[in-house]
Amino acid sequence: MKKIAIPVKDGIVDGHFGHCEYLNLYTVNENNEIVEQEMLFTPEGCGCKSGLVPILAEKSVNVMLVGGIGSGAVDALNKSNIAVFSGFTGSVNDVLDAFVNKNDRGTDERCSAHESGCH
Repeated sequence: MKKIAIPVKDGIVDGHFGHCEYLNLYTVNENNEIVEQEMLFTPEGCGCKSGLVPILAEKSVNVMLVGGIGSGAVDALNKSNIAVFSGFTGSVNDVLDAFVNKNDRGTDERCSAHESGCH
């Protein structure tokens, strides 16, 4: 099973991990079917969301699909065995379908908009 997290803002994949309003969490079985979905709300404002990493790890998330994300956040997620695939845009449903059913792994783009690189 995969547990996939997708940061969301205004109903689409957020282009900046550090700005997301919430994360959609999906549990996907071996047949690529969504068997569970939940929302994880995040603190408001810009900033590194890597403080969410322990919560995501506790919820058994092992994949993060994002638009833009900085290297600091990627490192924090990777240290908790959460694989990060970046460069996704569009609706959450389309991105989830592309990853699960079409083997789309994004573009591996990283943000550098903030000095910390944690986005």
